[in-house]
Amino acid sequence: MAKWGDWLAVGGLGAVLLAVLAAGEIHQRQVQQAQLSAAKQYLESSNANGTNAGGAGGGPAGNGSNGIPSGSTTSPAAPSGTTTSPFGSGTASAGGTAGHAANSLIGFLVARAENQGGAGGAGGAGGTNTTGTSDGSGTTGSDGTAPAAVHIVAFGSSGTKGVGVANPADAWFPQLVTQLSMQPGLHGLTGDDLGISAGSSAAMLQASVVDEAIQQRPDLILVETCAMADWAQSVPMATHLENLDQLANTLRGSLPNVRVVFLSSNPIQADSRNRIGLTYADYLQRERSHLQAEGHLYIDVEGAIRKALQEKHETVANILADTYHPNAEGYRLWYQAVWDGLSRG
Repeated sequence: MAKWGDWLAVGGLGAVLLAVLAAGEIHQRQVQQAQLSAAKQYLESSNANGTNAGGAGGGPAGNGSNGIPSGSTTSPAAPSGTTTSPFGSGTASAGGTAGHAANSLIGFLVARAENQGGAGGAGGAGGTNTTGTSDGSGTTGSDGTAPAAVHIVAFGSSGTKGVGVANPADAWFPQLVTQLSMQPGLHGLTGDDLGISAGSSAAMLQASVVDEAIQQRPDLILVETCAMADWAQSVPMATHLENLDQLANTLRGSLPNVRVVFLSSNPIQADSRNRIGLTYADYLQRERSHLQAEGHLYIDVEGAIRKALQEKHETVANILADTYHPNAEGYRLWYQAVWDGLSRG
C-alpha cells in the first residue's frame, strides 16, 4: 500500500504540470491577439494611406522617357523606351536597321523616326481609403505615344506624276514610298507627289506648290530637275540653274532640318537642239556639274537607267511609252535608280 507521502508527492507534481500548461495557453492566446492586432493595424494603414501597392507605369514607345508616378509613393515609373524602341539608329544594334549605311539618306530617315519617339506613360495612382478592405492597389499607367510617321515629298514634271502608265502605282514615286515603308523603323512612312504635268523648273517655284510642301513639314524632298521640260520649252540654261538654286534655298529656309535631293529626268530616244541651240544632254550635264559644285545632293537617274539598259543590251525605246515618258519598265528603273542613290552612304 502506498504511503500518504507518496500520494502527496504525485499530487504536487500534477499541480505544477497543470500550472505550466495553463501559463502556456495564456501566452499563446496573447501571441494570437497581438498578431490579430498587428494585421488589423496593417490593413487600416494600407487603406488610409494607399501605400501598399502603387499602379504599374506605362509602357515605352520610341525613345520615351520614364513615366511619372502619381498617387502612391511606391508607384513604379514607366520603363524607358530607349532600349526597346523598334526604331533603330541605322545600325544593326538593338532595334536598328541592318543593311543601310548610317550616313545614307535611308539611314537619315530611320534616325528621324527614332528621334520622334513618344514619352513613356505615367505611373498609376495609389489606393484610397474608400473601401474598408482595399489593399491599396493602384491603376495601371497608360502607354507612351507612338512616334510620328516620317513623311517625304516629290517635286517635278509629268515624269514625277507618272504620265505614261495606266496604273498610278507603277510610277517611280509610289514604288519608292511602298519600299521605304517596308523597311525596319520606317513603317508608317507617307509620301505626297506634288509633280506638275509638263511642269518646268519655273512652275515648281509657284507659291502654291512650295507652300503646300512647307506646310506638310516633310523629312525628305525629292526634286526632279525638270530638265526635259526646260529643254522642250527652250528655257535659258542660267534660268534653269537659278530656279533650282532658288527652290532649294526656299525649302531649306523654311525647313532647316529637311534634306533636299535633286534627280535628273529619264533618258529619251532622240535628242535635238531647241530654239536656243541647246540639247537635252546639255541641260543634264550642266545641272549635274552645277548642283554638285554647290553642294546639293544629286542622283543621276538618266545615267543610271542608260547603264542598266546597256547591261541588258536594250535600247531606250524599250522603256518609253511615247517620245518622252517612261512605260512601266522605265518607271521601275527610275525607282531603282532613286533607291540606289538613297541607299548609298
